[in-house]
Amino acid sequence: MLNQLNSFIINERFRFQTEDDNKFAITFSEMSLYLQYLYIILDEYSKYSDEFVKNTKELQGTLRDGANAVTPEQNELFTRSREITTHLHFEIESFHLFAKILLDKIAVALEFYFGSTRGLSLVSHDKLEKNIESYVKAKGLKITSELLEDIKSLKLDVSDFRDYQIQHIPPAKRNRITRATMYDSEGNTSLSVSTLYPKDGERQKDSRKLKELISEIEKYIENIINFVKENGGKTSLALEDSNKTELMRKALGI
Repeated sequence: MLNQLNSFIINERFRFQTEDDNKFAITFSEMSLYLQYLYIILDEYSKYSDEFVKNTKELQGTLRDGANAVTPEQNELFTRSREITTHLHFEIESFHLFAKILLDKIAVALEFYFGSTRGLSLVSHDKLEKNIESYVKAKGLKITSELLEDIKSLKLDVSDFRDYQIQHIPPAKRNRITRATMYDSEGNTSLSVSTLYPKDGERQKDSRKLKELISEIEKYIENIINFVKENGGKTSLALEDSNKTELMRKALGI
């Protein structure tokens, strides 16, 4: 996906006059940068996720022996489990934080490309989710039902999880939050957030598996690229002379 995104940026930027060419490249390259951050986080997450599952299974194996006292081996496994869990939760939370930034960068890039509309800001992914249908109608743009579904789904899986389970926990819950690590039969770990002494409506929230989330984000970016291409004639940016654009592309071999 990274290559596809970068290729799109290189090809698209030459449609515009110099100032907007550079602004376009900078704005859309922010998407590329934060996507790379997610890949870096995923690499670290995978290491700790595998180690967490291995350590947990080893610990469970020792507990089945029936001994009452904690053995030195178990104590070492318990200690290592706490260390791994800290790193693992850090990577999962970091993924959601940076994924939310990436989604916001995409929303900002769309508003830059097609222009602002009074009362229909796209300053964040949350605003995009709220305003996108009215925005495309006002701009005369075409949008697929799949892209609309991507926007809604990522608000739930990334934005809302980041906002309400990580960063902006409601005051009434702040001194009752607990975090645990879940893993499935395939060894995929996730962060489980719950509350002590739960009140009405307070339920356990589990993060999506990061492998699923990155696939969802990559699909979203691909649909965003297609959306921009299909509606490229409605851009608010200053277009370059088409002959000059073609000469520039030939000179660069693209």
